Order: sequence, then structure tokens, then C-alpha cells
Amino acid sequence: MISWKQLTIINICLLLIFFFLLLNFYGVKLPSFGQAQYILQKGAPSCAIEWRAQLTEWNDIDRCCLEARQQLSCKKEEYVLADQNYNRVCQTGSSDKVIKIRFNDKAYYYCRLQPFWFD
Repeated sequence: MISWKQLTIINICLLLIFFFLLLNFYGVKLPSFGQAQYILQKGAPSCAIEWRAQLTEWNDIDRCCLEARQQLSCKKEEYVLADQNYNRVCQTGSSDKVIKIRFNDKAYYYCRLQPFWFD
């Protein structure tokens, strides 16, 4: 026989499944973890291209994400310029003669939500 403890656990699991199915039925979209990270970031997404110590703001975030994905490596690196804080950098090499694509966290998490971005 099934004990009361096991029956209670099964009922709670079924209740949770019912709750999520009910939310799905009414069309409620729950954010995935990546979307939650994107939503919780403050400020606007920002992307900039650095070439030989010259930084140029790039307003097309989708294109910026695509170009960053084509780079060999992306890493966390703090870079502050005026009032903008860039937390991530994607680049092809390690010398000063490579293009660096810099993101703040909001832009980086936005890029991670794109279908072409995979880790």
C-alpha cells in the first residue's frame, strides 16, 4: 500500500502540474531564467565597438549580437567610459589590433535570448 506521506507528495506534485497547465491554458507566459535575467537588469541595453582604443556606440543591438556571436571568445571584463558601464567583451584575439565588441549586462542577456546565440 501507499503510505499517507507518499500520497501527500503525489498530490502536491499533481497540484503543481495542474497549476502550470492552468496557467498555460490561460496564456500566461512565465519567463525562462534568461528572460528573468534580462528583465531584472536596469537601464537600456548598450553595445559599442572598440577599435584601437576608440569606442563607438552602436544602436542596432540585434546586429551587434550577430557580430559578437561571430567572435572567438566572450568574457566578463569591466570597462567604464563616461556614464556607460560595459561588463562584457567579445573579440577575436588578444592583441590591440582586433575589434572588440563591448556590452552592458542588459545587452548581453538580450543577445543570449537570440536563437543564434548558444553556449
